[in-house]
Amino acid sequence: MADDTEYEIGSSLAGMVTLKSLGIKAPQCDYIPFSMSVDLGDGNVQGLGSPRTQWHWGFLSAAQRTALKTYCTGSSAAIWIRSRADDNAFYEYTAILVWPPNEERVGGRVLDFTLEFRLMTVIP
Repeated sequence: MADDTEYEIGSSLAGMVTLKSLGIKAPQCDYIPFSMSVDLGDGNVQGLGSPRTQWHWGFLSAAQRTALKTYCTGSSAAIWIRSRADDNAFYEYTAILVWPPNEERVGGRVLDFTLEFRLMTVIP
C-alpha cells in the first residue's frame, strides 16, 4: 500500500502500483483544475471542463520508459492514477493518458519526458 505522498498508476483501481515500485522517482506534477478558460464579457475568466495534470521528468532510462509504456500501448489509454491536486493532497482518478508524440532519446535515456492526463475524474 502506498503512503500519502506516492504517485501511482494502473490499468484498474485495484491494479495500481507506485511509481517507486517501478523504479521511477516522483515526477514534477503540474495540476490544472480545468481544461480550458473562457474570457467573459465582464472581463472575468471562467474555467471549463475536467481537470488535467502532467507528470514531468528531466529524463527517464529506457527501462523506466518501458515500464510506463505498458500502461499506454498506443497514443492514449484509459487508466487510473494517484496524483497530487492543487490543494497539495493526493487523490485517485480515472483519466486518459496521452503519450508524448515525440520522444528525444539520447544514450539510452529519454530526455524531457512528460505524460499528460486528461478527463480526470476523482474516484470517491
